[in-house]
Amino acid sequence: MGMFHEASNTDSATVHSLKDELSVPEAFTAIPLAMSAVDGNLDETELDCVGTYIGRMRIFRDYNNEKIAAMFTKLLDILDSKGVADLVKAAKLKLPKDLRETVFACAVDVAFADGVLVDTEKQLLKELYKFLEISEKTASMIIKVATIRNRGYGQW
Repeated sequence: MGMFHEASNTDSATVHSLKDELSVPEAFTAIPLAMSAVDGNLDETELDCVGTYIGRMRIFRDYNNEKIAAMFTKLLDILDSKGVADLVKAAKLKLPKDLRETVFACAVDVAFADGVLVDTEKQLLKELYKFLEISEKTASMIIKVATIRNRGYGQW
């Protein structure tokens, strides 16, 4: 059983309630943030990677620094109180299907950002693409491109 198995963690009512608390930009940010947190360390390099996506994506066009800071505070509070699995489950429910591959690519970039891909990050990536209903072929391509882009930057 994986992290996102239906019987794991809290009930679906809690996850649906969390989903209702999230905006689409927050749902997008939640998944790479969970990737950063899964190893027990919110690395600054990984958070900077999330910030790069926020700076580039249209869904964040109305987000100024104050709103971004409030979003991170909210997501970190949920992460702290509910955990990685419930945050990701709620985010998936809120996130439009056409952003799932993009958010997976962002999560992959976050995993690679600090130069060390630890076992918990590898495991989350394996579970995440299935949970987000991304084909293994597409997930493999995304990971392969990230690996090529990051050669020489750390150890995988």
